[in-house]
Amino acid sequence: MKIKSRLSFLFTLFSAVLLGGFTYAIYLTYLHNREEEFYKKIQLQAVTKADLLLEAKVEAATLQTIYQSSYNVLFQEEVAIYNTDFELLYHDAVEIDIVKETPKMLERIKREGEIFFKQDDWQVAGIRYEYEGQTYLITAAAYDAYGFQKLENLKYSLFVILAIMLLVIYFTSHFFARKALKPLIDLNQDIGKITASNLDLRLSRKESDEITEISESFNHMLDRLEKSFNAQKNFVSNIAHELRTPLAALMAELEIATLKRKGKEELLQAVKNSLDDARRMRDLTQDLLDLAKASYETSEITMSALRVDELLMESHIELKRSFQDYHIQLIFDETEDLEMEVYGNSYLLLVTFKNLMENACKFSTDQSCKVQVGNDGKNVVISFHDKGPGIPQEDVVRIFEPFFRGDNAEMAEGTGVGLSLCKRIVEIHNGNINVDSKPDIGSTFIVRLPNL
Repeated sequence: MKIKSRLSFLFTLFSAVLLGGFTYAIYLTYLHNREEEFYKKIQLQAVTKADLLLEAKVEAATLQTIYQSSYNVLFQEEVAIYNTDFELLYHDAVEIDIVKETPKMLERIKREGEIFFKQDDWQVAGIRYEYEGQTYLITAAAYDAYGFQKLENLKYSLFVILAIMLLVIYFTSHFFARKALKPLIDLNQDIGKITASNLDLRLSRKESDEITEISESFNHMLDRLEKSFNAQKNFVSNIAHELRTPLAALMAELEIATLKRKGKEELLQAVKNSLDDARRMRDLTQDLLDLAKASYETSEITMSALRVDELLMESHIELKRSFQDYHIQLIFDETEDLEMEVYGNSYLLLVTFKNLMENACKFSTDQSCKVQVGNDGKNVVISFHDKGPGIPQEDVVRIFEPFFRGDNAEMAEGTGVGLSLCKRIVEIHNGNINVDSKPDIGSTFIVRLPNL
């Protein structure tokens, strides 16, 4: 069921319950009022007949004749009059005797003064009547045919009115629901026009309402999606370019080696060049693999309590195995042991620290890196200093983009993935990384990771 139909149905159902209760209350009120009014009419007619019999001295036979002649008239009641000894003084129609008075009933009338009750569909009133110091007990019974007919008419009218009102409410609510949801329908149509080839399209609304908020949220999502989509295209393009270069060099070296006769030294040089190209491809694929791991959802990455000083020393040892000429100095500020602990993934943090150490050594003129570790009260702060040429100011803002290599990239080999990988890993750990670079002095990469 569509939302507009569901809204119309629920609103109509609520209205039906509300109006149904209101209608039923009207019916019950009229039913109660009819009953009360009819009892009063019975009392009045009973007293009138007693006045005629006792005060006006009208013969009982005359009153019975009047009763017989008007028996089929609406509201015509049957009256019986007794004395306090429960002796019958008058009865409209003894042979009919609707009430069938008993001594117990008459005693109750004598005691209470008046009683009211129903006998089948007939309403009965019992009255204690005083005349010239004498007490009389009167019963009167009547059937309110006219009142019941009016009650049936009211019931039918209320039902018809309720049905008409509910129909009007349903179609009216359906109309307004459709009108209220039309912006959503238009929004859905506009969304359907957006494809991978036109991600620059945006939803536009001038009204200030909830639909506009949805449109703005969707536009923000499109901004992120377009940025991610473009980054993916650039990523794939850069991968193809980065892999094609060493592959082309590798193929060229091997082709030349097979087509020409070379001496042992030339052949060894060709093998060495091919091995260097293969290593570059290996490093690139490893960086890409690490970048992919760092792109996992945080919930899918195993985290635990780690000591930063231990991770830095392990990174130092692993890097020295591969690059024995690198000089790495670790400096730890005086701090409590607990202030060195962070919550993170050991593999990813090792990748980050090794990348930053390797970068610093590659660009330093003396292949050195100074790592300083401290704590600012909220974060473990790790600084990686190099003695390189520095990073041009225009390159600083793009230094963490995948495959971006600045003007000084020719000074050292690299894949262009390392720094973007470091930034992603640090962000996964709810930290931040920034760079402070001065021309001809060097650069300092500062990593902040929250204390455990």
